[in-house]
Amino acid sequence: MRRLDLDFFSVTPPDNWASWMLLLAGAALCAEMGYSYFRADDELSTALQVIAANEASLPKDLKTREQAAQNYSAELDRARATISRIATPWDRLFKGIESVDIDSIAVLSLEPDAQAHTLNIRGKARDLAALLTYVARLKETKPFSNVILLNHQFPQDDPQRQVLFSLTAHWAEQ
Repeated sequence: MRRLDLDFFSVTPPDNWASWMLLLAGAALCAEMGYSYFRADDELSTALQVIAANEASLPKDLKTREQAAQNYSAELDRARATISRIATPWDRLFKGIESVDIDSIAVLSLEPDAQAHTLNIRGKARDLAALLTYVARLKETKPFSNVILLNHQFPQDDPQRQVLFSLTAHWAEQ
């Protein structure tokens, strides 16, 4: 076997070009990392300034923004309901009801629902036959369709035995 010679006191290490190349590559990598860090730090500070400027222009509180949106939505709903009530074809509805002229019927109230295009009618009839005649004639009258007798009752305290009724009628758009 060959003898192993270890010299721990050698003053001059052997020249190795690979070690110098690794040292140079490490230094270049460190320089690139430093440059990338400073560039990323600048981009971050610019982005934070933009966010701060945008937040300053928005309402301070999320509840304030939500409340403003709810107020706007509620106001919009009220405006739509008002427009719907104004657009109710009162002239056509009154003409249709007046065209069914039965002396023994008294209309007490009219309640339109403009969104559903329905009209609720409450009234009094002298007897049940007059009421059924009124419903049948109202079905044949324009602009009404799908006339339904919702309820009727004979009040016990009424000596004339009149019939209180409630009916609903759909009207068609023109």
